[in-house]
Amino acid sequence: MVDQMSEKWRWLDTGERPGAWNMAVDEAIMAQVANGLAPPTIRVYGWNPPALSLGYFQNRNREVDLAGCGRKGFDCVRRPTGGRAVVHDREVTYAFIVPENHPLLPAGVIASYQVITRGILEGLRNLGVDAVMATPSRKEQPRDFGAGTTAACFDAPSWYEVTVSGKKLVGSAQVRRYGAVLQHGSILLDLSVEDLFAVLKFRSPELRARAERLFTEKATSLLAVLGRAVSPVELKAALREGWSKALGIELADGRLSQGELEKAAQLEREKYASEDWNGQHAHSGRGEETRQDPPRPPGALTFGFLGPRGTFSEQAALSYLQERRVERVLVPYSSLPGLISALEEGSLHEAVVPAENSIEGSLNLTLDLLAQGNGLTIIGEEVIPVDHHLLIRPGTDISRIVAVYSHPQALAQCRKYLKSFLPGAREIATGSTAEAAELVFGEPPDRPSAAIGTVQAAQLRGLEIAAREIQDVLDNFTRFLVLARESSRQDARESSPEDQKGPRAAGEITRGADERRFKTSVVFSTLTDRPGGLYEILGEFANRGLNLTRIESRPARRMLGEYLFFLDLIGHANDPPVREALAAIRPRTSFFRNLGSYPEAALPGRV
Repeated sequence: MVDQMSEKWRWLDTGERPGAWNMAVDEAIMAQVANGLAPPTIRVYGWNPPALSLGYFQNRNREVDLAGCGRKGFDCVRRPTGGRAVVHDREVTYAFIVPENHPLLPAGVIASYQVITRGILEGLRNLGVDAVMATPSRKEQPRDFGAGTTAACFDAPSWYEVTVSGKKLVGSAQVRRYGAVLQHGSILLDLSVEDLFAVLKFRSPELRARAERLFTEKATSLLAVLGRAVSPVELKAALREGWSKALGIELADGRLSQGELEKAAQLEREKYASEDWNGQHAHSGRGEETRQDPPRPPGALTFGFLGPRGTFSEQAALSYLQERRVERVLVPYSSLPGLISALEEGSLHEAVVPAENSIEGSLNLTLDLLAQGNGLTIIGEEVIPVDHHLLIRPGTDISRIVAVYSHPQALAQCRKYLKSFLPGAREIATGSTAEAAELVFGEPPDRPSAAIGTVQAAQLRGLEIAAREIQDVLDNFTRFLVLARESSRQDARESSPEDQKGPRAAGEITRGADERRFKTSVVFSTLTDRPGGLYEILGEFANRGLNLTRIESRPARRMLGEYLFFLDLIGHANDPPVREALAAIRPRTSFFRNLGSYPEAALPGRV
């Protein structure tokens, strides 16, 4: 029995619908819940026609037999959540959607999984299922039992998921976006191994047969556990009671709002039913995603940037490539780790990454990834002005704006404008300024909103610029680094001192053909228990008259008190004074990496 004073959540049973519609509805609900326009929601549903859903990071081309899906009559759609492939036929899917800061849901991913799973366990007990949550012992670390075995979600249980006698019964995956949490889960009524393996790819029939045999040993269903068929209606009712009891909430029947339906229709049309979304593939390595490589002319190079299109990173990429003659295809990535990983493994030839902002300082994640980078080198830099503009849908009355979307840094850098001109508008953080423009484009007319973004983002989404350069500090610049693998430095060679003719004096600092100076970046850590170690290293540069333009430290992530030092200096590593200084400091470091020498970027002027 739920207490009369318990919080009221929305319960949605939307029946069976196509896969693209199901995914679009879940994201539309997540956006509304995050903005306070809908209560926390638990949605249960089925799929018609049956579908194969892929986790966000999976490679469809490598893992899915699309012809097999066609023969089975299955749709194939990519989820916004992670995890692996699930056949949605004889099962019930749930979507658990709640604000990220809700008091009933812990902040950590594992802790939130545990809370949500307790409700599922309560529901299964209502059916007579003796299920447990897979948890590690003290000596064990959370891991994925089936990593790399097959592309199937139920291939093996992961920690904090639901098992019966060691077999996985419920598969779940989570995403956090807009300021809300969406957890997807699939609970099997019956298990058809043949259906699943008919739509997955394997290198040989022998591997397929082995995978099928192992799969049957690791996965189970309610029919197998109870020895009787459980209907979707029976399972949904049991889950509803289980979550109500476990969370102490009241689940009231609800329906999708008009705003959710309109947003879902747009997302279905533009995203979840599109090849652009469903055909994108994950990049291995750090598990971050990228889009499927676009067609490119013969000889063209791939150049990665932090997407989506319309970001300052794309602007930096276009600016850097403007004077280069080699044809390149720009590829957007949604995260720095994914971008760096793709470059390390050869999926990209070059990439541009943000490194330093004149107001916010250095981007720590970029520094950390550079220090850890496997065979990467800096071959260039670009400095661009950061101009923030207020973007609106055509015809929007600025005085009625209720929400402003943008990246957290952009919101912080436009604080004075927002306080003076939009004091009543809610500020909503997004992953990028381009994403903010996309959200404003998709908002219903009765919810006037604005984005802080770039001119390119406005052009891409058909938005108007209501106010230009609204940042608090006009002289706001971001420095970007251009990276490549050390084994493929075509562009570095065209401006390298080795290619320049004529002798150089012993103390000469090289300049490129356009008279730009070169810079060299290094990262190192000093020897431990050595007083004055950093002072001695810096003295090697001072004694040779070398100009240090930047030095800062980051934790070495080994033990408290150990630091990495990132240092930029004027000069190429092959210039005699730079070469001598670097040779002198190497013995005085416990870790040293030359990150590269490259032409110094010109600071853009203001007109």
